[in-house]
Amino acid sequence: MSIAARRMQRGHAVSGGGNGPLDRMEQGWAYTRAEAQARSGIARLGLTINDMTPYTGSEFIPAGSTLTRRLFTSPVNLRAGGITITESLFRPTVAGGWNIIMSTNWDTWTAPAVKNIIQDCEITGEALSVQNRSQLLGVDGLADVIGCDIHDVGSGIGIRASSPTTYATYITSNVVRDLTSYGDPAGSGNHSDGFTIREYVAGSGRHVYVRRNWFDCETANASGAMFLQAQDNIRQITFEYNLFDGGGWNFTLGDYGSTTYDDIFVNDNRFNPTGFGAAVRSGVAPDQWTNNYRLGASAPNYAGAVVPMP
Repeated sequence: MSIAARRMQRGHAVSGGGNGPLDRMEQGWAYTRAEAQARSGIARLGLTINDMTPYTGSEFIPAGSTLTRRLFTSPVNLRAGGITITESLFRPTVAGGWNIIMSTNWDTWTAPAVKNIIQDCEITGEALSVQNRSQLLGVDGLADVIGCDIHDVGSGIGIRASSPTTYATYITSNVVRDLTSYGDPAGSGNHSDGFTIREYVAGSGRHVYVRRNWFDCETANASGAMFLQAQDNIRQITFEYNLFDGGGWNFTLGDYGSTTYDDIFVNDNRFNPTGFGAAVRSGVAPDQWTNNYRLGASAPNYAGAVVPMP
């Protein structure tokens, strides 16, 4: 069966009730491709580029800003913190070595003291050359990313440089799709991840909740839909109700020399591998691994064969 046919087995109606917006995804695995896109980003609200006001402010957005229905044509940095951006379109026409949205202070390699929120946005590198977009992350750094449609970039969402925060982070009801590959991944080409964590140190109030997302890494240079690579220690991560889809390994837990991961909870997810397989690890086993299945055809749970703990 083709990849497209397997994805079209799911049959929820695209309906929001009346003329209102559609609900966000409740399970990343319960929708067809078209339905998932319709329930994320500005499309969920019936908005297009024509509904956006061009953003003309600083690339370093001021602390505490709230921005709605803006068109961003250059990358931005949210390192000042306390920034909320909703119902907006990020479509850079130049990148200049920046990822599309960044939350990190690169001078101190730290995250904002007050969390940022990116909600109901479309984030795309489609206006850039294939080579340029292949090098980009849609969202780089620590922020709540909720209900976004992220596509035509090299990788979707990446968490790193997360200290010294005291808040939880939510990656919820997002679609990451149509990732871009360029060049030879064994040489100067890119590597694509749907979602990745490179560092997240445990602390009071700190936890990352990754729920209800569809991470699709069907691309030539796929590392995989979820790649936890402990370039520094990683603690306190929960994955629930996601679809890990596409090439490479759908779900990778990787230590990195002397650094590793712990307190990883993986429950009620679906896997649709088209590359190496569903799940693999090079370090310790996750602390919890329950009700994880290959993507099946039958509603409401779409549960195929059990995916064993790697």
